[in-house]
Amino acid sequence: MSLVNDAFEKLQVKFTSWPHSLKTQSLIDAYKRDLLEGFIERGIGTSEKIDRFIANAKKKSGDTTFLPSVEILLNLGSVNPEDLGLCSGEEAYRLACIELGKHKDHREWTHETIWKAANDTKFSNFKLEDGYEREVKKDFLIKYKDICNRYASGERFTIPEERRIEKTEAPPAGKEFNINAMANLRANLGI
Repeated sequence: MSLVNDAFEKLQVKFTSWPHSLKTQSLIDAYKRDLLEGFIERGIGTSEKIDRFIANAKKKSGDTTFLPSVEILLNLGSVNPEDLGLCSGEEAYRLACIELGKHKDHREWTHETIWKAANDTKFSNFKLEDGYEREVKKDFLIKYKDICNRYASGERFTIPEERRIEKTEAPPAGKEFNINAMANLRANLGI
């Protein structure tokens, strides 16, 4: 709770009109409680993460001095993938679909966060073909946002090295080989 109290004090510096929104101690306590629940849901539990959260909220809130609701504040302070130099959730989903449409030996993931989200979502062509694409996409976007927050916190993910199939050229078959192959085919088919 001390982290929430520290966060609230830092928010008071930016949002100087907060007494107009929270006029009683019970409203202040309810705001702090909701803020604490939001921090827990988003995995914000260290002073560094709270400082980054507050910096994002200050930057995105513009010139306003009024304290936003907890829900708006949590959205303002959340780290977006674009803030980290990553692609948006929609773009990540599109790229994951492209890569998962390829044979696993030919996939080239653009970023570890996209691979991790796709891997955790358990993509399946059967699910996509059976009309569950909306649910798969929703699940992917939730996981991608969580993975981006973990990435922002310093966690890294390792894309496993796929086994590559070496392409080899078969020697060209000669005319005699082709004639024999056709003769065998005709004999087997009774032509």
